[in-house]
Amino acid sequence: MAASRQKLDRCIAKVLDAGLLNADLATQLKQARDDLRTGKVPEADLKALDRVTRKFEADELVTALQVIRQSEAFANASSHPNGLRVGVTTLLVRDLTDRANWSNIDARKHAINQHIHSMIAEPMEMLRPTALGLLQNRNLARNIVRELFGESSGDASASAFGKKVGAAFEYTRQRFNRAGGAIPRRADFGLPQMHDALSVAKAGRQPWKNFVRERVDRTRMYDEAGQPLSAKELDRRLDEMFESITIPGLRKPPGQTGSRATANTRQDQRHLTFRDADAWLEYFDRFGGRDIYAHITDHLESRASDIARMEILGPNPEATYRYLRDMARREGLSGVRLANLDAIWRTLSGRADDTASLKWADRMTAVRNVLTSTKLGSAMISSVSDLKFIQQTAAWNGLSATRILREALRNLNPANKADRLRAVKMGLIADHWANRALAANRLSEVTGSGFSAQLADFTMRASGLSAWTDSAQKATGMELMMVLAEQRGHALADVDPPVRRLLEQVGFNHSDWDILRSTPTDEHRGVHQVFLPNLSARKEIPLADRERVATKLLEVTYAITNAAVPSPDARVRAITTLGLQRGTWGGEAMRIVSQFKTFPVSVILQHVMRGVYQANGVDKLTYLASLTIGTTALGAVALQAKEVSKGRTPRDMVSPEFWASAFTQGGGAGIFGDFFYAGVMQSNRFGQSLAETIGGPVTGLVTDAIRVTAGQAGELIEGEDTNLGSDLAFVMQRYTPAIGSLWYTRLAYERAVIDQLQLELDPAASRKFRAERRRRAREQGQDYWWRRGELQLESAK
Repeated sequence: MAASRQKLDRCIAKVLDAGLLNADLATQLKQARDDLRTGKVPEADLKALDRVTRKFEADELVTALQVIRQSEAFANASSHPNGLRVGVTTLLVRDLTDRANWSNIDARKHAINQHIHSMIAEPMEMLRPTALGLLQNRNLARNIVRELFGESSGDASASAFGKKVGAAFEYTRQRFNRAGGAIPRRADFGLPQMHDALSVAKAGRQPWKNFVRERVDRTRMYDEAGQPLSAKELDRRLDEMFESITIPGLRKPPGQTGSRATANTRQDQRHLTFRDADAWLEYFDRFGGRDIYAHITDHLESRASDIARMEILGPNPEATYRYLRDMARREGLSGVRLANLDAIWRTLSGRADDTASLKWADRMTAVRNVLTSTKLGSAMISSVSDLKFIQQTAAWNGLSATRILREALRNLNPANKADRLRAVKMGLIADHWANRALAANRLSEVTGSGFSAQLADFTMRASGLSAWTDSAQKATGMELMMVLAEQRGHALADVDPPVRRLLEQVGFNHSDWDILRSTPTDEHRGVHQVFLPNLSARKEIPLADRERVATKLLEVTYAITNAAVPSPDARVRAITTLGLQRGTWGGEAMRIVSQFKTFPVSVILQHVMRGVYQANGVDKLTYLASLTIGTTALGAVALQAKEVSKGRTPRDMVSPEFWASAFTQGGGAGIFGDFFYAGVMQSNRFGQSLAETIGGPVTGLVTDAIRVTAGQAGELIEGEDTNLGSDLAFVMQRYTPAIGSLWYTRLAYERAVIDQLQLELDPAASRKFRAERRRRAREQGQDYWWRRGELQLESAK
């Protein structure tokens, strides 16, 4: 404990010299110091004093880091060409003007997360859901838990993977601490606890406390003084934990005021020290969830989010944000722009994901997830417009669209395990492995891990959209790594201008580029690529430099893949939810209204705004014209493919209405085209009416529910034909998940089930089918290649 005594001597000297102690307390401290030197202090007290001393020094570090990061953030925001009012936003999310040359929290979070994923590529490959999300190696996951608790599972794969996952946990702990945190290393840590709030609340306070008390080891749980918890203290902590889990929005103990530094929050998940792996698993099965793999990736993503905020804004990012917000207000930021800034911050800080009413939020989430399954099974056809977004992104950034598409098609091969692993090791997109319903989240927010989320995930996987999204994003990232390898012979000033601009937008300087270009590349299928593991392995370079360059590299990757395959970032989520909490009337209303609108908003922010912010009129026109023509042409292809998938012949392509529809379908019109298309053509590209386009698909669900309940009752009272059978068939057609939604099963389901049901229940069904054919022929110049009500194709005339 000699080092601890020396640290304590320095601490006492500092506070004495500062005149912050009275004479009596100074005498007591000197006596304690002498006792330390003569060995009169018990070992337990020495450990406690060592913890106090470390905390004192850690607090000094946190204060210094906070001042440094806050100063850096203000300097960057103030230097933005459009002023502080715009500059503050660029610290949080991507700069729409492409003029910022520093990192933002959203990109940093994804960069850190992808870096972590690169460390656990093999475990992710073995644990990820397969067979369209229906199968998972849960036994391997449970064995990995045992290995993380230091217990031998007898499974060699679990032992190897456990070491990799443990190394990833340790990396995030160390990086969190370097950013100003203070999580001590614990060999017996095992895994963090995450709690299903509904399960805990349903069990009740006392039964939950009893369940936990029987499975934790309080002798390895310590109070603030470093002493093992007493039974009374454990009981008090369990009360606090129960309330923080089950009372929405409760973030701090009663009486605590002010914002709590992020640096101090990560101890919470380590408060429970379970007796062993079996005890942890018993708690997880009862109160934690059903998917250990998602539990691990969710924890690492949450840690990445915390680290990103701390690295950009300091150990207390909330305080820095408030300071920057106040300064921006002095510069004139107000109204909608100020509200949007706050919404972005609530999204990034996790407050928008807090839940005000657990049951209300859970039910509404389930409804939206099911609607995703019933509405988006054919969205794969619409994704043909991604080809233009890939081409536009490649041309803008000096990449080859041809090579990207070739690699994307190669990645679609389900047997191509080696390339999948390589891409994740390179730090490229692993969200398809880590998150459920990745593809659905391009179009609509999908959350949770229950049956409804699994149903949405299954639909997106079965439709092919998840695989396409994943492969196209990976291919874009791999092309970037290839181009960077090709440029490594040049100094940064001589790198091709589009590539240099891309690098400089995340803050790459000459020193960073020299580290990257001097790192050995990796040859793959005859071409050289920048390879993240090679950079991480360069021990002759200081860790801080390696980490900085790797992070910037992955921030570049995130920016370019999000543009190539438009996907929502924090700004899009803030716009579509206003950053409002789940389980509130406002929060749920926004999520209802914005469902299926994230894609057009992403297109507007990623591409339309890039064209708008070009420096001169010629460049604006060139970018926007290319985007519009390309997406409209591909929209026409998607539109005709959708018609064929619905059993109809292609539409007449001469009419202005067709090209207006193609303009909207391709994504070039964005959300505004959806409104126009729904108003003029009675449905938008997702088959929604104008009411659904404005109010979201939940609005349509409510309308249809009224139609088959109150509407039928009204017709019965009026003495009119109720036609219940027809309405029931209509509802089944619109709301059958998966099989009734997938582009390759929907038509057969409608002809074999829906049409036959309508023919049985509705005497006027045949007449309605003929009337619909005549209307199609008159308005769109179409016929049916598989006519409604007919089971065999040969009978279609």
